[in-house]
Amino acid sequence: MVSLWGRVVECKRGWRASHAYPKIIYVPTTRSPYWLRAQRPQEIALALTDYGVPVELLDTDNRHPGQAVAALGPEAARG
Repeated sequence: MVSLWGRVVECKRGWRASHAYPKIIYVPTTRSPYWLRAQRPQEIALALTDYGVPVELLDTDNRHPGQAVAALGPEAARG
């Protein structure tokens, strides 16, 4: 999820903004194709804490990013 500000425009496939910053970062533990395990997702998540926002591991076997967002619930899809 990200916070958007400045000039914000709703587009056909999402939102665009002149400024953005993450509210939370999700690190998938799998990657496409879904049976490949991501290498060291915990280390990646730890490195991302430098942004000063929550970082969570996302353990999902979904193949498409849209399915992963849907699994997070309506708040994530809305941003």
